[in-house]
Amino acid sequence: MQPEGSTDALALLDERRSNLAQARVRAVNQLHALLRALLPGGAPRDLSAAKAEQLLESVAPAGPAELTRHALATDLISEVRTWDVKLKDNAKAMALLITESDSRLTDTPGIGAVTAARLLGRTGNPTRFPTASAFAQYSGTAPIEIASADRARHRLSRRGTASSTRAPYGGDHADTHARHTRPRLLPGQTR
Repeated sequence: MQPEGSTDALALLDERRSNLAQARVRAVNQLHALLRALLPGGAPRDLSAAKAEQLLESVAPAGPAELTRHALATDLISEVRTWDVKLKDNAKAMALLITESDSRLTDTPGIGAVTAARLLGRTGNPTRFPTASAFAQYSGTAPIEIASADRARHRLSRRGTASSTRAPYGGDHADTHARHTRPRLLPGQTR
């Protein structure tokens, strides 16, 4: 049995990054809900820890419920900052492993260390494939021709692993699903 390589380490860091990002989103959503209740007119949707802290300083809580919301919001701001630091550390660790692996993925425009780490972590060592086209087909990045009448066009293949086909777009299943589905209509509603 051989020791695990850098692609295994990248897979671990990719999974950790997904968990960190989910925890951060959860904390920001809770913070947003608290600020909506504390601020007249609500809170903006694109919250950062600094912006939330600035908004929270403008609130003078009155009563036990507002005091509790204020305290919880303060706690959540520190949690968001913690998640931000951990996400930056994770990105640095990914960049270091990508550099050590001598991967040329980051030479491709639009592919940074995190995306390269996600691709390599989810597909494994690319040298295990006999050809570059076999790797492209496995990862779902091989273009296929779509012909209709006299027009030919190309699109990415839907074959390959689902997680690796989403990697260049930076989305996990929950993100991709939420962005590409319409809200459900109630009975009697039309589009």
